Amino acid sequence: MITKRLQRVFINMKSNCYNPNVTHYKYYGGKGIKICDEWLNNRNKFYYWALNNGYSDDKFKEESIKNILQVKINGVIKTLEELSKESGIPYDTINRRYHTGWEHDKLTSELLTNETKLITIGEKRILLQSGQKFQD
Repeated sequence: MITKRLQRVFINMKSNCYNPNVTHYKYYGGKGIKICDEWLNNRNKFYYWALNNGYSDDKFKEESIKNILQVKINGVIKTLEELSKESGIPYDTINRRYHTGWEHDKLTSELLTNETKLITIGEKRILLQSGQKFQD
């Protein structure tokens, strides 16, 4: 079923890719991201694709976004989530770096002096500054 939320997803996606006056344009259209002609010319094809690929209002959440944002590093396309898992750097750190314009090949560089890292040991959650060693 095509819901108002799914319709908003399409409208927002289109705005983010083609309207330089919207806030998120710089992350999508401003970086050359476009909607394929098939969807752009017929939004029902987008709705059909979304519904057939598991879209539901209940499932649409942050995990969907983590799997959408992709970068190309050394000719290999990966999601930000994959970069996080491979590097051990928190997804939120890589996501922030991406959205503040870091070069893609630097997204997984070591933590900088003003960055922090959250580690979990058992039930303990500890926030470390870059360069700080964990001491129990």
